[in-house]
Amino acid sequence: MQRVMIVGCPGAGKTWLAGALGAALGLPVSNLDHIQLYPDGRLRPRAEVIAALQPILGQPAYVLEGGYRHTFSVRRAACDTLIWLDMPLTLRCWRLLHRARAGRRSARELAAQSGQPVPVGAQMHWGHVLLGHVAMRSDLLDLIAKAPPSVSVWRLRSKAEVDAMLARCTAPDLNPMPAP
Repeated sequence: MQRVMIVGCPGAGKTWLAGALGAALGLPVSNLDHIQLYPDGRLRPRAEVIAALQPILGQPAYVLEGGYRHTFSVRRAACDTLIWLDMPLTLRCWRLLHRARAGRRSARELAAQSGQPVPVGAQMHWGHVLLGHVAMRSDLLDLIAKAPPSVSVWRLRSKAEVDAMLARCTAPDLNPMPAP
């Protein structure tokens, strides 16, 4: 478990797991949002994203997390471990709502400190979350099905499974959980 790819739908816990796994294994962590998006939130062109991924994928060890389906095949070709956080839609929606509320609160606090007006934040696109749930899961099933035998696949469907996987990371044998 040296080149880890973490995927999942929005709100699945990819960023949290990447940080926890990186700390447990002593691996550098990269967030695909930082590669995929310009600082102002606009999407980078796909070719630029793929080019920006190459230095990370060329490292001997890393944890790379993010959705962004158009990068799946490039990331899968470089990883030795693929982790799919397949969390229930209701849990993901709760997490996204909590994240949106925290983001609005932070924006208000920063605006109050700076004396500037509250910036208009990106709206939560619930249609994307709900309608993309089926399409993204279908793409993730395809991603797993096409993983070469040399890639360890973990499909985690609950917080308990995530905790168990993290506990196993300290064990000498990092055998993957079977994919369904």
